[in-house]
Amino acid sequence: MGDQNVWLGARRAAAALTDSFDSSGVDIVILDGQFWDRAERAPFQDNLKWSGEPFFVTLQISYGEALKRVQGDATRGISRDPEFLTKAHADFEDILEPLKSTDLILDSTHQTARQLATAILKESMAWNLDSPNKSANNYERPSP
Repeated sequence: MGDQNVWLGARRAAAALTDSFDSSGVDIVILDGQFWDRAERAPFQDNLKWSGEPFFVTLQISYGEALKRVQGDATRGISRDPEFLTKAHADFEDILEPLKSTDLILDSTHQTARQLATAILKESMAWNLDSPNKSANNYERPSP
């Protein structure tokens, strides 16, 4: 997706911004971006000066709902093409499997932004950031 140097710089900048917010007393920082594997997470995590561990949340959506949403969004580019979206959705399904052991995975197909935010807040509060056995790379989701 795009120029890798741009993404690398953006992830490093996100780490600096997170540290800045943290040093200013902000308790929660939410980033939006593609952090699907260690290679994508490393430029962010390795540049953090903050002593905590990030809590990663990955949203998924059904193909049908994704198609409906992108078709209704005139600002979208190639993702409005059903053939492109089909491949991108299939590729994401392959990427998703390893994330199930590290991330909170939420299906956004039938949930509102408020419902998703509530679920993220609840799970992040349950995630004990002080525990030395938990990190963004070995998070075990609590049983429902």
